[in-house]
Amino acid sequence: PNWQPSQTKSEIRIKKALENHGFIVRHNEKICGYYPDIHIANTSLLIEIDGAYHFTKKQRKRDAMRTKHLEQLGFKVLRFSNDEAKNINLVIKAVREALGIRSPKKVEIISLS
Repeated sequence: PNWQPSQTKSEIRIKKALENHGFIVRHNEKICGYYPDIHIANTSLLIEIDGAYHFTKKQRKRDAMRTKHLEQLGFKVLRFSNDEAKNINLVIKAVREALGIRSPKKVEIISLS
């Protein structure tokens, strides 16, 4: 009844990186009968980190149906393979873009002396 999937190393790494960037993160929060890997709190953004078994034909079909259902309910789903999830900057950039948050620009400091 209270089953929750365990966290993978990739999920833990992404969760910590998102929190370090100021996002409030919910892990495996039950949403519409599903347990997405990560939910950015107070948004409709969900993140899935896909391990090897997600690449079987049967699981890809299930994942596509699940994503479609969640999108019909108003959620945006970002999917990353475990390999892609190793690139923290890629994930953070995708999350920021999905939420319409502009990346901070580098500011050049000019000395007036």
